Amino acid sequence: MTTSTTQAQPERGLIFHWGLYAVSGFDSPQSASSRRICNGSEWYLKRLLESDSYRPTSGWRETQAYHKKHFPPGTTYWDFAKSFAPDPVATVKAIRQDWMRAAKQFGATYVILTAKHHDGCCLWPTKTVSNGARAATHDWVREFKQAGTDAGLRFGLYFSWMEFERKPTKEFFEQIVRPQMKELMAYAPEIYWFDGDWLCRTQHARQAIADICAAIRFKFPRAQINDRLADPKLDDPWSLGTSGATYRVYADRAFPPSTVTPAPVTAHVPGASNTQDARSTGAALGDAAKANSSGKETKSVPKTRKQPRWEHINTIGLSWGYNRAQEAKHYKTRTQLSELSKRVRTHPSKCGRFLLNLGPDADGKLDPRELTALSELASIEQGGKLDSHELVTLSKLASIEQGATVHLTTSQGDVPCAPTMSSLTDAAEIAGPSAATTTDSTLRS
Repeated sequence: MTTSTTQAQPERGLIFHWGLYAVSGFDSPQSASSRRICNGSEWYLKRLLESDSYRPTSGWRETQAYHKKHFPPGTTYWDFAKSFAPDPVATVKAIRQDWMRAAKQFGATYVILTAKHHDGCCLWPTKTVSNGARAATHDWVREFKQAGTDAGLRFGLYFSWMEFERKPTKEFFEQIVRPQMKELMAYAPEIYWFDGDWLCRTQHARQAIADICAAIRFKFPRAQINDRLADPKLDDPWSLGTSGATYRVYADRAFPPSTVTPAPVTAHVPGASNTQDARSTGAALGDAAKANSSGKETKSVPKTRKQPRWEHINTIGLSWGYNRAQEAKHYKTRTQLSELSKRVRTHPSKCGRFLLNLGPDADGKLDPRELTALSELASIEQGGKLDSHELVTLSKLASIEQGATVHLTTSQGDVPCAPTMSSLTDAAEIAGPSAATTTDSTLRS
């Protein structure tokens, strides 16, 4: 029977960051811990492309050193495609059993897959690219949807508007983005989780994004669309903008404002020489100030505005993608995860939900420390308790040892290329992640 506490829990979901970056599975934890915006191994390609230029991506030196040490000379990021999910049958089994079981036992009602991250690698056989490594030979989107549907979970897709190796030009949007979104709409996801909008600042890019969202809403009126749509009106945290968003996410690991009553602000008189857009003066958090007949500035009387539905997204470790370099101290404790869940549940708006990330390895196996964190979170919450031993077992700890060697498939055969941390041969070794305090960079951007 469902307890009252369980009923009071906010809606939950799991997002799986999975792609070619899981083959290398590396990002410097030391670098990640000090970032304002804490991305992870899913930015491996970006760090490979960096040089000692103006404001290079944090961690690029460590990534390039790692790549040089652990992979054969001349190995490119796209060579990882040969080693990504080399046994499709086993990976499909992992998705259907391990991923969905973890989602159900976590209490999730929806699951999301990174169909295309910023690297540009598509997890479906898209017809939009000439580089075969950018298009999966196996349809992982279809497999994920089927697994979620069979488990009684709503199905969503993550899609990045930008790519590391391409500029967001008109040609890019017309030849890549629009056709790819048309392909993904054929899978009929119920949730569209967009990202990478910060580079899409041209009028054409913004219009293309708005057109795509309009097409989604026309074909699937009940579809949910997040707020990363390059829409300036979304600078107002109480707005859904005009591009089609149905709920807010804000920044990674962020929460919405704690109050639904915007503070009063002062704005310049319309038509005066120093007039500014209300958004740029901070008026996005309240009503624009109104001028009286004498032309003097006056403060507006704030009105209570309803908080849109929102979602808090967070990681268990530092990285979104699988990162074998993470140690126990880099994972959130059950107390920290419980506190995040509590903040969602007790937020004054009462309309938030909690989306937690898992980063599977290249074979689709789940990180045992992330599974343990889910288990321990459930162990201190009423209802839906997990069996810790079952979760650790389903990850097949022996085959996901943090010290296991990754084999890169090359023309010379399988090359052992990425020795990792010391092996974890005992489940007890991962049963209790360090209680070290998580830094701000791991909780919000």
